[in-house]
Amino acid sequence: MLCPKCQAFLDYALKRLACCPYGEDKPVCGSCKIHCYKPAERETARQVMRWAGPRLIFSHPLMAVSHVVDKLVHKAPDKPRNTARAKPAVKPAAQTPSPSLPLKNNNKS
Repeated sequence: MLCPKCQAFLDYALKRLACCPYGEDKPVCGSCKIHCYKPAERETARQVMRWAGPRLIFSHPLMAVSHVVDKLVHKAPDKPRNTARAKPAVKPAAQTPSPSLPLKNNNKS
């Protein structure tokens, strides 16, 4: 059970992780080139990690070692680009009337 402030931060962090453009290739937040968190939440995360990081070795030793290795070995990739904007605009093909449908004559003489 978490206090309301910690629960709110956890919900915020999970939401930001779900929206991360790196997906599975996400670097550790400390070496990431994209800052997903607002400045206040980034400071909260820094405080949480400063307290929990050294204790993680006792509760989850493999996770702690993996996190340190990721931070030291894996470099953050470049920022992902929005590929939808990079594609050239394609003009839609000119629409021609279907031969099976009769054309309406809007001219009233």
